[in-house]
Amino acid sequence: MSKNKNKTKRGFSLLEVLIAIFIIIVGFSGSVALIVKTIRLSSLSVSRLRAAYLAQEGAELIRNVRDTNWLQIRQGDDVDWDEGLSNHCPGSGFIVDYTYSGQLNPDFPCYSGQFLRIDNNGFYNYSSGQVTKFQRKITINKIDDDTIGVLVEVFWKEHGKNYSFSLQENLYNWLP
Repeated sequence: MSKNKNKTKRGFSLLEVLIAIFIIIVGFSGSVALIVKTIRLSSLSVSRLRAAYLAQEGAELIRNVRDTNWLQIRQGDDVDWDEGLSNHCPGSGFIVDYTYSGQLNPDFPCYSGQFLRIDNNGFYNYSSGQVTKFQRKITINKIDDDTIGVLVEVFWKEHGKNYSFSLQENLYNWLP
C-alpha cells in the first residue's frame, strides 16, 4: 500500500521549474526596466526645469540692462533706452550671467559654446565653480525704435541626446 501512495504524489517536473523561473525573471526584468526608464525621465524633467529657469534668468538680465538705462535717463544721462542692447556678435549671440554689474554699454562676450558653471552657493555663472551640462546663448534683434526681441536658448546633452529650451520675449520702451 505504501508503494501506491508514493506513485500518486507528484512533485514539480524540471520543465515546470524552468517555466516558473522564466516567468519570474521576465517579471523582474520588466520591473527593473520600468524603474530605470522612470528615473531617466525624472532626470530629464529636472534638466528641462533648470533650462527653463536659466532661460528666464537670461531674459531678466537683459531686462536689467534696459532698466539700468532708464535709471540713467532719469538721472539726466544722455543714453538711449536700448543702449548696449544691440547684437554685437552677429550670427553667434552672446553670454551673460548674474555677475554683470549693470554698467552702460556692456561688452558681453560672444557665445562660442561656453558651459555654465555652478558655484558653491548654487548660482550659475561662467567664471567659477563646477562645470555643468548647460550652455546659454542670448540673441537680440531690434524690431523697431521702441521694441527689441530677446531670444534666449539653453542647450544641454543628456543620455546621449541633445536637448534645447528657447524663450522669446519682446522688451519695449514704454518710458515716457
